Amino acid sequence: MSARALETGSKLPPLVPGKLRLYSMRFCPFAQRALLVLKAKGIDHEVVNVNLRNRPEWYNEVLPSGTVPVLYQDDKVISGSMPIAEYLEEAYPQPRLLPTDPYL
Repeated sequence: MSARALETGSKLPPLVPGKLRLYSMRFCPFAQRALLVLKAKGIDHEVVNVNLRNRPEWYNEVLPSGTVPVLYQDDKVISGSMPIAEYLEEAYPQPRLLPTDPYL
């Protein structure tokens, strides 16, 4: 995980084709949820921490929702911790983390 948060003046790191990228903020509980799912499933990924008080110039272009977490995988962009968790559950079904029956 990137320990340093990118801020104004920071360049956008190039995407690695096929690798998941999670845009995060170090102490955001919602971003932590997405990160926990990635780690629990053993999915190869990278984390880009963003300083939300001193946002990089590319922030609004890359993070259209204006919030974190945002997950990028090639041409897919998913915003929000629960949509990210649901996407990862469908795309990487093992190990199963969410119940198949919504009433459980």
